[in-house]
Amino acid sequence: MSFSIYPNRGAMLMGKRDISVLDVHTLLSYPDSVLVDVAYCGLCGSDLQQWLWGGVGNRIINFPKSIGHEASGTIELDGESVRVAISPSSRACGTCSYCMSGRSNLCSFAIYMGASDAGAMRQKAGVSERQLFPIPDSISLKDAVLIEPLAVAIHAVRLVHSFAPSILVVGLGGIGRLIIEAAHAEMTTEIWASDILDYRVRMLPPYATRYNGQAQVDVAFDAAGTDRSLAECLSAVKPGGTVVVVGIPASENICYNPHQARIKEVNIIHSRRFCDEFPKAIQMVASGRANLSGIVTHTFPLEKVQEAFETAAHYRDGVLRAVIEMPGVHNG
Repeated sequence: MSFSIYPNRGAMLMGKRDISVLDVHTLLSYPDSVLVDVAYCGLCGSDLQQWLWGGVGNRIINFPKSIGHEASGTIELDGESVRVAISPSSRACGTCSYCMSGRSNLCSFAIYMGASDAGAMRQKAGVSERQLFPIPDSISLKDAVLIEPLAVAIHAVRLVHSFAPSILVVGLGGIGRLIIEAAHAEMTTEIWASDILDYRVRMLPPYATRYNGQAQVDVAFDAAGTDRSLAECLSAVKPGGTVVVVGIPASENICYNPHQARIKEVNIIHSRRFCDEFPKAIQMVASGRANLSGIVTHTFPLEKVQEAFETAAHYRDGVLRAVIEMPGVHNG
């Protein structure tokens, strides 16, 4: 098999709370590989967990580690520059029972950028052409990093949409805010929201309301993944309702009161990544049904990636979503 190598600069996790910008090499190793000039890469909660604790949930990583999976950029196609959002998911087999039933996010052969493959927090990324989705001019390259987490949010909402005229979202980081956008786009009429950080509650869009601690909802989304957030969801959901755990817990175990769930016969389900929702996320933003304005609050150049992680991990300066800008980007 022939392959091409492209030297560039990228962020590498060197250890806990230690990320550096180094000379890296991007490989184009598959027949359908495409070289992307990355413009922006977002900092997801899973990236922050790796930086803080050296793992994601119960998965320990090895250092040095290439990270980043929320990205946008440009490719050269027939002599023209094409703006794209990058889906981090690739190589699902397409033939296993999960793929055949529309649950490719559970395929054991799937490769995910920044997890089982090189991350996108670098100037140049090599990806399958199947991972590239052109974006219209109405979506900036900076906002396009939110297409991936919006796809995650749409997937979570799709799991329960037919039962969700009223919802509560607990945890108002990027995923929580995008769950609000996805639910609003799907015509959910009553949206409550909660976060232990008051500044994030104050940033809510007009169609979401600060949770009053009393309203009962059909579905509660736990976008934080903590004992406290799960307890709030269980308390708020109606009898026979559903709690969707979207946030990745930082520890192997979280605890909840089983009687609180049992007496109300609450369904507790989990949502992982996304399946075929990436194109829908682009369409939702392009049509104006989802509003990304104000979610990216901080932009850092690649060379200040350590400062970006410190800011996001410690909730400094009113951060909601931080992104890394690659050198030479002119079209934001």
